[in-house]
Amino acid sequence: MSENYFTVREAASELGVCTATIYRLLRAGRLPALRVGAQWRIAKDELRSLQPPPPRIDAAPAPPKTRARPRPRGSGHTFARLARTMRAS
Repeated sequence: MSENYFTVREAASELGVCTATIYRLLRAGRLPALRVGAQWRIAKDELRSLQPPPPRIDAAPAPPKTRARPRPRGSGHTFARLARTMRAS
């Protein structure tokens, strides 16, 4: 029986998520499983149906995300006024 089923820890490792995510999927009914005593057993076929398909190699890569540059505090007038007062003294 254990050859066709994963424990919660094994399922989490297989999907690359934490065990809390697996328990959340079980509670929501999105991941069918068997309860054996106090432990869950997840069928390997059911778990593989949750895995996304592998990415296509020929797909174009996503463009890099650009972040907006932060605006300087204050306005340009403040700097100009400071420069004038420093020149005057």
